[in-house]
Amino acid sequence: MARLTRHLHRLALLSTAVGLTALALACTPQHPATPVASDEDPEAEEPPPSPAEVEAAVKQGMDAACTSDTDCAMYLRCSASQCKAPMALDGTILGDGPVPAAAIITKQREAQFYLELARSAEERMRGLMFRPRMNDGWGMLFVYPGESPLTFWMKNTYIPLDMVFISADHHVVGVVENATPFTLESRKVEGKSQYVLEVNAGMASKYGIAAGDKVVFANLP
Repeated sequence: MARLTRHLHRLALLSTAVGLTALALACTPQHPATPVASDEDPEAEEPPPSPAEVEAAVKQGMDAACTSDTDCAMYLRCSASQCKAPMALDGTILGDGPVPAAAIITKQREAQFYLELARSAEERMRGLMFRPRMNDGWGMLFVYPGESPLTFWMKNTYIPLDMVFISADHHVVGVVENATPFTLESRKVEGKSQYVLEVNAGMASKYGIAAGDKVVFANLP
């Protein structure tokens, strides 16, 4: 558990660093905040915790009091001041309020996904790290203040993902398919994006999602 504690401490420090970086970049409109995982050499990072270690931390941290996501272990999120499992994990809708959603109009069919949102630097930093699975009907939408070239990697990400890059006018800029877990290869597309939708690997191929497709959002704050 000592390695797990060090890993969580480093994640908290990185979240703070990314928040400060995003704040500084936000003061320069021509350079909107872009996703940054760490200013350290990523190759120097120790191996991620095992699935058993992740689940042990999650079990211990469930229902703990919190004021933000960084108070919660691993993939748990702060909801109503308690650390809870995110809805996308098993597709269980909690509460009575409207759930954010996206529809992508492709040449083949319409792809629909419920959404978890990652809007703050803290939320974008955590992303889908450490999660053992995600329901096929769900995805995580990363939201940025404006358009810029965006780059992602799969550090501490346990499930393969498709990444759909989306412009400010809600069209698909490009798609990265089947990003391999635990790799540090940069994932990006040509052009500028304001949103990135991460879904389970295979969803882009299943629905034929491609550059130019129209995206319709519902219930975004």
